[in-house]
Amino acid sequence: MTALPRAYGFTDAAARLREAGHTKLTEHWLRSHLDQVPHTRIGREITFTDDQLRAFLDAHSHSPEANELRPVDRRRRAS
Repeated sequence: MTALPRAYGFTDAAARLREAGHTKLTEHWLRSHLDQVPHTRIGREITFTDDQLRAFLDAHSHSPEANELRPVDRRRRAS
């Protein structure tokens, strides 16, 4: 049996991209720029995987160290 990659909604995808260094990226920005961000659409539902978010970071980042997506359990906690 093959495991499916974890899929994120708009809110979680925006949070993961902000953690990777895109501080101004919001859920609203993702919704209005879907043509620029790789995503999966099943019916009306739109999701993002880590591979798709990493591909976006690779294409739009200037520094390689900003492309790090942390595992969910190692995320920074909001202060």
